[in-house]
Amino acid sequence: VKEWLAGEPGVVLEDLPAYAPALNPDEMVWAWLKYGRLANLAPADVAELRDHLLRELEWAAFDGELLAGFFNHANLGFRL
Repeated sequence: VKEWLAGEPGVVLEDLPAYAPALNPDEMVWAWLKYGRLANLAPADVAELRDHLLRELEWAAFDGELLAGFFNHANLGFRL
């Protein structure tokens, strides 16, 4: 990974706090999924849950404003 990153000057890594849910953008993503997009989902099995999760995450990956909002909400000292 480090070798690949060395050849990608446009990719910037940011260290996130080890465990501080309010400061981790990924916690915002899971809350958005759990309490929003998948709030009333009752999958028949784990495979169906996985399919729904992947579909929602793929959808979110194309919404730059949404992803920036997760980072900006965490107040990590930079804005996207």
